[in-house]
Amino acid sequence: MSRFLIIILFSTIVRIAFSQSPADSLLQQIQFSDDSGKMQIYNKIAENYIRTDSAKVFENARNAIDLAIKNHSYNEQGKALFLMGEACYYADSYNKAIHFYKKAQECYLVTGDLSMQIEITNSIGLSHFYLQQFEQSIQYYFEGLRLSEKAEDHAQTAYLYSNIAMVYTKMQDYQTAADYYRKALKINLKLKRTESIGVNLNGIGVSFFRMENPDSAKVYYLRALKVFQELGDREYVAILLNNIANIYGNQKDSIRKALSYYQEAERVFNDLGYQQNVMHVIEGLGSVYREMKLYNEAIRTYQRGIELVKKTEPDYQLLQLYYSDLAITYEVLGNFKKALEYERIQNQYADSLLNKDRLNQIAVLEKQYETEKKEAEISRLKAEQELSMARRRQDQYFKILGFTSAFFLLIALFYMSYRFYEKKKNNEMLAEKNRQIKKSEEELRVLNAAKNKFFSIIAHDLKSPFHMVMGYSQLLSKEYHLYSDEEREKFARNIYKSANTIFRLLSNLLEWSRSQTDRLTFNPIDIEFVLIYDNVLNLLRSNADHKNISICADFDESQEVFADPVMLETVIRNLVSNAIKYTEEGGEVVVSFSRTEHDFRICVKDSGIGISSENLEKLFQIDSKVKQKGTQNEDGSGIGLILCKELVSKHRGRIWAESAVGIGSRFYVTLPLPESSGFSLQEEDQNS
Repeated sequence: MSRFLIIILFSTIVRIAFSQSPADSLLQQIQFSDDSGKMQIYNKIAENYIRTDSAKVFENARNAIDLAIKNHSYNEQGKALFLMGEACYYADSYNKAIHFYKKAQECYLVTGDLSMQIEITNSIGLSHFYLQQFEQSIQYYFEGLRLSEKAEDHAQTAYLYSNIAMVYTKMQDYQTAADYYRKALKINLKLKRTESIGVNLNGIGVSFFRMENPDSAKVYYLRALKVFQELGDREYVAILLNNIANIYGNQKDSIRKALSYYQEAERVFNDLGYQQNVMHVIEGLGSVYREMKLYNEAIRTYQRGIELVKKTEPDYQLLQLYYSDLAITYEVLGNFKKALEYERIQNQYADSLLNKDRLNQIAVLEKQYETEKKEAEISRLKAEQELSMARRRQDQYFKILGFTSAFFLLIALFYMSYRFYEKKKNNEMLAEKNRQIKKSEEELRVLNAAKNKFFSIIAHDLKSPFHMVMGYSQLLSKEYHLYSDEEREKFARNIYKSANTIFRLLSNLLEWSRSQTDRLTFNPIDIEFVLIYDNVLNLLRSNADHKNISICADFDESQEVFADPVMLETVIRNLVSNAIKYTEEGGEVVVSFSRTEHDFRICVKDSGIGISSENLEKLFQIDSKVKQKGTQNEDGSGIGLILCKELVSKHRGRIWAESAVGIGSRFYVTLPLPESSGFSLQEEDQNS
């Protein structure tokens, strides 16, 4: 059955509803206002930016605080500090939010404003809740209760009871949570706050459901459902339909009722456009079909849910549950191969979820550490500032005597500092211009080298094979009868070799030009390396057979690599083609592949003529002049290795060579693992 309950909870913090005014119009009013008006305007401007720009909140709130301190206005000072806390809260900086909330509370203790004291206490409790500090959260909620009872604010008391129940629900103390929901319900019934009554009824139902008391849970769910049906609140109605369906889904004699409730909940959520909730409802619906032994319908429902999750917002926990459901269903059907396949996928999502949770925990701890570190630094600087002020007051009388000389000295120092600053600034500007010029020169050099390489290939490397094709074809077309069959066969072979050379060269040129103009689409996926290898082998087998060269594979055929298949095939094809070209007849080319702790590693090794150390350093440089004939005088342009370097760089990998004359060569390619490459599989799926 569905393992998800949708719990309705009130917003746990009651916000002050300041009127929203455009910031620009408010700024224009400042120049015509006295200090009292300015404080209020600065706070209103800060209120406008609470959710969007914390820097502007702090800027305007500090202006309000300066004026408030000057005019002894604790009310406006408290409001400014509270707004700073709110900005930190909405930026998820809960420790900083607590710091400013407490500062604001000190001001409202002076003014005796109980309403704001309750508001702030509630906010501190909520901040501790999101920091997973549940005991501190409850402590502040109880303090809020004390204040709300003192103020006889029954609505706030009900809010706080609901918040306390929410914390106990998080702590899995469901009996205590139910007790506090009942306390909130009792108050809301007296106040006739209908929506809050529905919320409390649902909360009690959830508590009973968690305590495995479905009959009591159903009673409260049905009462809550009736409340929201009378209010015409379709969202809450759909939530209650889902929660009731969860109960019926666990009772075999009520399974058809569960089906009806899930279907109605899905329909309402779809009408409202709440796809996040639809994803949970579909999982419960599929489980009902499975309980009814409608296995094919259950499978279709699960797959529909998976498609919606992936399309809407990837949720590892929900995907893990869906794939677990599919595995169970196929196991019941006796299709153990499919069951094992989905179990494996489910385990992958479980691992991903665990890693995600660990990273989130680390991020929270790091954020908390940085916040505490900054707060400690602020306290230290404040103490130093106070000490410095005390010393300045002590030395004030002595400084008066030397004021005149100090004044002129300061002017001189200022002038010298200004001159030094101007000189430093000019030097920095000059250095920056020089860096830009050097960068432009380097870019121009690379562009010129690329242009020269391109024209060189067109002028020479393409020209020679074209001449051969044209020459042999002209002989065959005009003097065909003058040659023997053996000679004509030789001409045809030479034409084929030249055409093949032209094709490979043009393919490399096109790929290279696309990479230079950022038109190369990069789509990495998990793919078996043997598929890449087989494609390359099929293309180059005739070349190897012609020279009686054996191409061997040294890897496990089940191994996968995370890469763009087209790009990786181009890289391997060029490296193997070069290995064949520079290997004597009867030689050997070995392609190996392995996965290390940090990366994928590919090696193309040959027993060829090798490369000198001087040429080895220039292999992958666009402006190098390195060209070497093959063992059968095959031409080489050098563009292939340059293209390889471009394509490997797209993967954030490395390519290098090791060789010596007469002992063959080894070309290595390393590609990062998916988790360290910066490319996520799901992101790439969405891109594609």
